[in-house]
Amino acid sequence: MVPATDRRQLAVDLVAADESPLRSLLGFLLKRAHNDHQAIQAPALESHEIDGRFLAVLTVVSELGPAPQQRLVGLLNVDRTTMVALVDKLEQEGLVSRNPDPHDGRAHLISITRRGKQIRRRVQVAADDAEREFLQNLSEAERQQFLSLLQKLTADRPQTHPSR
Repeated sequence: MVPATDRRQLAVDLVAADESPLRSLLGFLLKRAHNDHQAIQAPALESHEIDGRFLAVLTVVSELGPAPQQRLVGLLNVDRTTMVALVDKLEQEGLVSRNPDPHDGRAHLISITRRGKQIRRRVQVAADDAEREFLQNLSEAERQQFLSLLQKLTADRPQTHPSR
């Protein structure tokens, strides 16, 4: 069996070669782009003791206001168990709060705290820097087109939870 590091290098070498059969496989390219983005973003956020999943929750509740936890599950495309763990950790850190939903006694609204807003602003700068680094080979017009096409591809599709 080939060690994981050798398999990764082989994949890099294959994609770099113009004649690579992988250059036409959408799934491979999407996964590769995701992995490359994560390799840049994760260390940038790690210095703030946060990761992209936590930043996503903070962003949604900051932009949309208090939201039921179930709505966050759908918006962020994660399972309920994962969402509970994310919100629990953010609540422990004082970045969000849970409050009873006045319209549904069984539900709780997740709200960002003042500290959460401060942390989010600081971490968003690091995330934006990582995004610029990831997209550095694209012109500004290409960046906008790339984001627009990704938004179009993911709009109006049923949410699916990752298998892992």
